[in-house]
Amino acid sequence: MVEVIEIRSLSTKHKGNFVLSIAKKQHDMLFKDKQRLSICADSKETQAILFQCEPKGVLLFDLDLDCSSKSLGTCSISLSALDSKLVTPIWLEFETGMGCVIKFFQ
Repeated sequence: MVEVIEIRSLSTKHKGNFVLSIAKKQHDMLFKDKQRLSICADSKETQAILFQCEPKGVLLFDLDLDCSSKSLGTCSISLSALDSKLVTPIWLEFETGMGCVIKFFQ
């Protein structure tokens, strides 16, 4: 499970709803399709998405504006780097300087 706690470094033109897409970089027997999570940046509630994947490889993240599907950036994280960081918030920074604070759960 991935829980999005907060989106940071939003410019004034990037307000409203976002979509965080999660995919695997390589073939995965459990993770078949890209997962999407709608996020309201103005909400104080966290959003979460539940999925299964093999415990190896790289997760790809893409942050889009909900209304236009315009990409605000991409980033990735190796699942092997998460072993000791589960349940600890992680900062994902996108190319645009925006970022998400997320938690991973087993």
